[in-house]
Amino acid sequence: MPAGKCTAGEFSVVHQRFRDTGKPRIYTYFRKARVSTSASNRDDLTSLWDFQQKLGELGHFYTEYESIDGLQRHFRDQLDKLGAAL
Repeated sequence: MPAGKCTAGEFSVVHQRFRDTGKPRIYTYFRKARVSTSASNRDDLTSLWDFQQKLGELGHFYTEYESIDGLQRHFRDQLDKLGAAL
């Protein structure tokens, strides 16, 4: 669940490249999940929320999904849109 240092750092590098060149396109997905507060690590949740906030501050919108089927459908739709634009 946590957005690790590598995840955040890697995103920063790729996002800067996108800003400089317009490539690569970046798609960010987060699974909607019920979270037990008694079973969750506060640092993990804070890391996740901080990363989501950073994305918002950068103007990068992420997609939430509830199931693997929903994720696959959304990703397939995005690929279809890219294909149609070529």
